[in-house]
Amino acid sequence: MEHLQPPVGVAGGGRSQCASAATSIHNGCNRHRLTFEFRSRIIQQIGDLAREAKSISNETTFAEDIADMEVLRAWLVELVEQVARRLRQHDIKGRTVELKVRFADVQTITRSMTLAAPTSITRDLLNTGLELLTKRLPARHQPIRLLGFGVSKLDGSGKSQQTLFDQPDRERHQELDRVADQITEKFGRLAIRRGTRLDGSVE
Repeated sequence: MEHLQPPVGVAGGGRSQCASAATSIHNGCNRHRLTFEFRSRIIQQIGDLAREAKSISNETTFAEDIADMEVLRAWLVELVEQVARRLRQHDIKGRTVELKVRFADVQTITRSMTLAAPTSITRDLLNTGLELLTKRLPARHQPIRLLGFGVSKLDGSGKSQQTLFDQPDRERHQELDRVADQITEKFGRLAIRRGTRLDGSVE
């Protein structure tokens, strides 16, 4: 007499395949969990390194030396936004703003200004950077070959010092930065651009 084998999913064969499938799912979940934990540790380590850093900066070397101050302002806006975004990503603030300039003759100088309190607000950093660029460089200097912007004296405590007088204005600019960061994260940093007025202040 011919013995019929149970179809897949029925009786013994089904239990064996179900057990095998359950084991595969369990192993797959474990792999995903370990991968997630590994990535989380890496992200945490990157954040810790950023908080332990002495400064955060960015610079660019131009293909041609630039003498036009309006063009230099536009480049400074880009550099400041990148540095400010990195500060906020790691929940740290900086108190000393630094400008680095290399002229056409390869002479390199730095200028810095220390703020009353640490900040990661783009408006605060940019206004300070613009003052260093437009008012603290040598008169009748040569065209600029390299421009750099950085922030030091970093503070990762999360505390902020502000008066009741300037709190509404600071909160408005913090909200603007938060929205700008979300747009940049979703669409890229070219999706939103910040400008300056003719007097050099931030719009």
